[in-house]
Amino acid sequence: MHHALAAFGIAIVLAETMEPVQADYGQELAAGFYIVGGFFIAEYLLRLIAAPAKPGHEHLAAWRARALWSVSPGGIFDLVCALPGVLFMTERSWASFFGFI
Repeated sequence: MHHALAAFGIAIVLAETMEPVQADYGQELAAGFYIVGGFFIAEYLLRLIAAPAKPGHEHLAAWRARALWSVSPGGIFDLVCALPGVLFMTERSWASFFGFI
């Protein structure tokens, strides 16, 4: 599901770069981007919630396990993946650019 939605998000960003497609399907593309962005935001939040259950973190306080996960390479990568969804809600042009990168 994760990889399929990542590919779908890339396809949406690429489709938005073509003016005729954007003019004809702008609302549908925006809805698709909301779905993809929402998925990655939810994935980040769920991984953050589940961080205390990560092997090796059982002895840590829940807040500390979550803090350690959020600054780990995996946590930072998941945050970067969720940022286009967050940006799309505030600044649409930057979201598309950041999502493409």
